[in-house]
Amino acid sequence: MSAAHTHSGSNPRAISLRVNAKAVYLTLLVAIAVIVLLSSVAKVIMLAYPVEQYGALNELCRRFYLDFENNIPAWFSTLGLFSSAVLLGVIASCHRVIEKNGFWQWLGLSVIFLGLAIDEATYLHEILIVSLRNKLQLTGIFYFSWVIPGAVFVIGVVLAYLPFVWKLPKSTRNGLLIAGACYVGGALGMELLGGMLAESQGFDALSYVLVMSIEESLEMIGIAALVYVLLRYIGELSGKSLQLHFG
Repeated sequence: MSAAHTHSGSNPRAISLRVNAKAVYLTLLVAIAVIVLLSSVAKVIMLAYPVEQYGALNELCRRFYLDFENNIPAWFSTLGLFSSAVLLGVIASCHRVIEKNGFWQWLGLSVIFLGLAIDEATYLHEILIVSLRNKLQLTGIFYFSWVIPGAVFVIGVVLAYLPFVWKLPKSTRNGLLIAGACYVGGALGMELLGGMLAESQGFDALSYVLVMSIEESLEMIGIAALVYVLLRYIGELSGKSLQLHFG
């Protein structure tokens, strides 16, 4: 990505940003692979050196393990969701400037992803797990009870946005659907299986660790794919480069 001031007589305050969407996507995929690898190594160390005897080492490993909050993988996902919210906001702004339909729909998506970023950063959905599980006496695939309101939310968004998304250019539409399928498939689909395994076999079981790693990987890959699709769409809207005007 490069940024340069354009000192044309008409608008000396315009900034042109040229972003290679494919390079950004590949970089994110490499980062995801590194995060998953570090998480796997961290789990092995945590099992070999229990917290009761190796508190500091165990705590360090927690910073890299995918199944914990407020650590490097969680920050990575938060940044990805926030970046998606910003890009969706840019698209909404582009539609408003060029007087295309869809401003409010893109803005709505931006707000949704901002909310997802805040949830990831503060792990609000985790607060629901214990209270909802105990109240409804949930077990099995609903052991992680937040998936119930999460599924209702996803269904609502799909019903509200599918007609809009279906009318988008083919490459953008398909990209959004694939990115959404990866993210939701991980966040909800694999979470259902993970909840059952966590209850029956425990959080240290190999089966749970594998499912959890796949779940988190799908979520991060979905976010990376979304960023790629949005960057490409911004390029299409703005003639391959994004022009920012101040003043």
